[in-house]
Amino acid sequence: MNTAAAEVLYSTAGDVAGLDKDSTLIDVCCGTGTIGLCLADRCKEVVGVEIIEQAVEDANRNAKENGVANAHFRAGTTNHILDERLKLHLLRQVLLIALQVEPNSCSPKY
Repeated sequence: MNTAAAEVLYSTAGDVAGLDKDSTLIDVCCGTGTIGLCLADRCKEVVGVEIIEQAVEDANRNAKENGVANAHFRAGTTNHILDERLKLHLLRQVLLIALQVEPNSCSPKY
């Protein structure tokens, strides 16, 4: 992986999205939390969603080890967790949803 290029890419995504201290970023298919953690200092809250429980444990550990207190990662289906979060935020603010699409991740089993 090209770390420097990834940092530029994620920073640019944050710029384009217009993230600010009132923003909530929902990182769908977050894996170990790389995108959300890179952008956490720009927003109020990062919520990561991932179906693989070990990846969620790793993401939460990465947040703790990097001193990122406003990022929380949850195991579960995107539909269930997004439904909860959207109900909470629908009338308050616009959300940025970061979706990292892996091959076959949009297959019916997900």
